[in-house]
Amino acid sequence: MPEGVIEWFDHEEQHGLIEPDDDGDPIPFSLDAVEDYHSGERISAGQRVVYEIDDIDDEAVSVERLSPTGYG
Repeated sequence: MPEGVIEWFDHEEQHGLIEPDDDGDPIPFSLDAVEDYHSGERISAGQRVVYEIDDIDDEAVSVERLSPTGYG
């Protein structure tokens, strides 16, 4: 699975962006994609994550599943 770092996350709006490790374009994600969020998982800028991509169409992608792995 691809890895990256959360560039920013808005807890109020429940969405954010991931900066992929492969230097690609930032990828949007919503709180619904975060595994184990409702069991106390926290999401914040600078956090390392692994994620799965859902291709919406030829021009858009979003994150289908996201798991925090640490910081750095």
